[in-house]
Amino acid sequence: MKSKPAPNKKGTGAFYKHSMVQGPTADQHCQHCGTRMHINGPMYGGHIHSQEFIQKLLDQIPGADRSVYGTMPRLEGMLRTALEEYLPGPEVKEPVDPKDAQLATRDLYPFFVIPSRLANVVSCSTPSEDMIRGALIHLGYRTARSHCRPGSIKTDAPWSTIWWVMTEWIRQKSPIKEANIKKNSAAWKILSDAGIVGQEKAETETETAENGSEMEGVEQSAPSSAVADTKPAADATNGKDEGVPSEMELRKTLVFDENLARLARRRGEQKYVRYQMNPREKLGTSEQGKQPVILCN
Repeated sequence: MKSKPAPNKKGTGAFYKHSMVQGPTADQHCQHCGTRMHINGPMYGGHIHSQEFIQKLLDQIPGADRSVYGTMPRLEGMLRTALEEYLPGPEVKEPVDPKDAQLATRDLYPFFVIPSRLANVVSCSTPSEDMIRGALIHLGYRTARSHCRPGSIKTDAPWSTIWWVMTEWIRQKSPIKEANIKKNSAAWKILSDAGIVGQEKAETETETAENGSEMEGVEQSAPSSAVADTKPAADATNGKDEGVPSEMELRKTLVFDENLARLARRRGEQKYVRYQMNPREKLGTSEQGKQPVILCN
């Protein structure tokens, strides 16, 4: 579904007209990993948190009775996480009623990524949350946490940038063995486009083509690494001003070190109990099932 402003009959304003969007909006295969794309849904596309309501609750916490609300630290941590995970999109003023416009707003960045899952795809060691967030901030993007899972990262960076960060992590800190990567897999497609695997065969084919006299005058295709470097060029520029460096320029200065991780740690940030913690050790069915059961008369 899509919502488009349409003028009313009186010509004094506009209203939202809802219609079916033209599809498909994506290719049959993922442009990054080459696997098949699947249709899923439906899903709610609006914001799941009210920033005003959360702020009102946070304002009431200092005056709340701690003896009544025993889980106050956890309550405040969850509210802070929900408040901070909001990534506002560009403001678009529509000629409609402000209340209708607020109801029609979409969450442009509803999903999150987990560094361990990304590392599992490309078979490398897992970078820390601060490293990934610091790299995205260095490239000019915004990051936040998600209330769903610890270690999750929400960002407005495109997938081309996220996978570039992971491949650059492999180059600098976590080298892999090409023999461990299966061909025709998602990891092989991502790493070969980045120029990490499959380069020896590509160089051999290039030399053979150059030595063949029958190929003279025929334009040769660029290697996969060169293609990968030019793919993010369409969305590489982060700033509108000419003085703001582009993403391609910022990539050249990205180094995975403590200074990069420090970008993700806000100065003076207070620690909160952001996620549910077990009240005591080994609480839960998985641990409880391993304990022997002793029956007494």
